Parts: sequence; structure tokens; C-alpha cells
Amino acid sequence: MTTLRYISLFHDLDAQRVLYACKGRKAQVVAQFADALEAHGACAENIQRTSMRVCMDMSTSYQAGVREHLPWAAITFDEFHIIQLVNKAVDEVRRQEVKRARSGGAPVISGSRTSRHGVTGK
Repeated sequence: MTTLRYISLFHDLDAQRVLYACKGRKAQVVAQFADALEAHGACAENIQRTSMRVCMDMSTSYQAGVREHLPWAAITFDEFHIIQLVNKAVDEVRRQEVKRARSGGAPVISGSRTSRHGVTGK
């Protein structure tokens, strides 16, 4: 079994540079980043005035860390994970519809997951 090792990166997207990097993928890494901001003179009051935005994956630990340590930050989830979530939902609906159609004897769109062609009576 492979052990996954994570690092967390904090970027300034406007300046296109890494601000902070550390091991881990927990709420604690957000606390470490917030402490590093303070240590480098970026006090919370100034960050609040500049309306900090955080773009991250949907990890509940990251969400909790931002809510606790950067409560003024606006959270946005990254595009990859949003699309992944939508694709899972669409796939689940597709499966339910195929199952419903098959049980009722209705035509089923064959290969509906990967193709836009081919209605069959299977």
C-alpha cells in the first residue's frame, strides 16, 4: 500500500508567485500560513481591507482551516474539483435513467457515457 504525502502551496495569483509551502493537507497548514503572514508583516487588518480570496480544493479540513484562521477570506473552489463533482452527478443520473429505461422496456442510449450516438432497443 502506497502512503500518500501531501504538500500545501499558497500562491499569490496576481503576482504569480508562491507565498508559502509546507507538508500536510490539514487545517493546521492554513494556521501555519496565517502565522507566516503575520510574521512577515501582513497583519490581519490589512488583509481584510484587500479582500483576500482563497481558491482551493473541496477538502473539509482546508475549509475549516480557512474559516478558523482566515475568516475574512472569500472561498472559491477550484475548477477541476467543481467539474469533477458535476461529472459524478451527471454520471449517476445517467446510470439511474439507463436502469429505469431497461426495467420499463424503453429504448436505451447505448454508450451514453462516452458517445452521443446510437439508440438501441436493448
